[in-house]
Amino acid sequence: MVITREDEKLLDKGITININYDYDGEGVYIDEDKIREEFEDILETLMEIDICKCGFCGENLEEDSIYCSFECARADNTEGV
Repeated sequence: MVITREDEKLLDKGITININYDYDGEGVYIDEDKIREEFEDILETLMEIDICKCGFCGENLEEDSIYCSFECARADNTEGV
């Protein structure tokens, strides 16, 4: 698993969404669908980084680790030699 500098910047930045609104005589109007779409786009970009997958086989991880098993860790370290 390699996280590029661009990916690190995305992860450090977090999610920021600017909310545009209009004001008329009845109050403030906020386009909730636009906010939802923008959030989903950012979330999709973050999900593509694959930070929650095994560094060797790509299997989803259920805990905060780099590899899903000892075998994957050993195989990845052996392969790099």
